[in-house]
Amino acid sequence: MNRDQILLGDGSGEILKLCAETFTGPKQQGTLVVGDPTFEAIINNASANGAEVVKVPLTGTFSHDLPKMAAGAKEGLIYVCNPNNPTASITPKNEVRDFITKTPRQTMILVDEAYFHYADSPDYESVIPLVTDHPNLIVSRTFSKIYGMAGLRCGYCVAQR
Repeated sequence: MNRDQILLGDGSGEILKLCAETFTGPKQQGTLVVGDPTFEAIINNASANGAEVVKVPLTGTFSHDLPKMAAGAKEGLIYVCNPNNPTASITPKNEVRDFITKTPRQTMILVDEAYFHYADSPDYESVIPLVTDHPNLIVSRTFSKIYGMAGLRCGYCVAQR
């Protein structure tokens, strides 16, 4: 990663809002596709922007149903919170990698890794290294959940320029 691939935000919430405003809504003709349940902030941002929001139920193991999420996407934004909030479940790394590789480049993918510090499963890994080969991938993180920095409201994302 180069430093010009990192964008700082007022917590990761600002990053989520920017992505919703940029890739969803009536002007962009972009749909937001999310797992259900998941972190609500981006849903609220996209709805306020006039976007169609498609909620795809989580699987029986509480992971994201990535094939169904991909099927619901229309040149908009697919939001994958991994580990997921509020379920604390993970979507296995092989499924996430395969999903990112197969998603058409005109569909943006936002992977929210706000809780990645707490994921200790061998079946979980960050997707930041995949940004290099996938121009439609954005990965957001925050310092608000760890390092005693909750009051600082510092988030960031990694993406291609």
